[in-house]
Amino acid sequence: MREDPSRPADDPDPTQVRTEFGAAVPQHPFLELARGTGDWIRARRLPDGIYELQHRGGEDPRSFELYTSDHCLVRDLLCAWLDDAPGWSEAAVWSPVDPAIEELERVRSELSELLGGLTMLDDLGAGLDLALARADELMGDLDAAALDQS
Repeated sequence: MREDPSRPADDPDPTQVRTEFGAAVPQHPFLELARGTGDWIRARRLPDGIYELQHRGGEDPRSFELYTSDHCLVRDLLCAWLDDAPGWSEAAVWSPVDPAIEELERVRSELSELLGGLTMLDDLGAGLDLALARADELMGDLDAAALDQS
């Protein structure tokens, strides 16, 4: 028997789906839908099958969030938002996101983008270290051969 009867029988098991993105895959995958810059909704899958939904809309500068393990609720809210269905946000209980938390998330995001480029430098540095170690080996062999000839 399938674990979730609402999923089609041929739907792949999400734990078995693989991508070719390697290190570019975010730790917590997310989907963001937007209408311009101030009207958006984001769903993010957290560990243990919990989903975090956040949205901001229209003239209200505040963001709202909710946490759920119900993937059907996530799907329904995303589709209702996308269709601009009247009263879509009243279908769930949303909590305002603390502005201080929002600012911390923004700074964390900016820093992770900045530091993401630095990991490439770490890889380059590791490659350079290996090359220098190999050069030391080769030079050591040349030094030993020179001593043997004298």
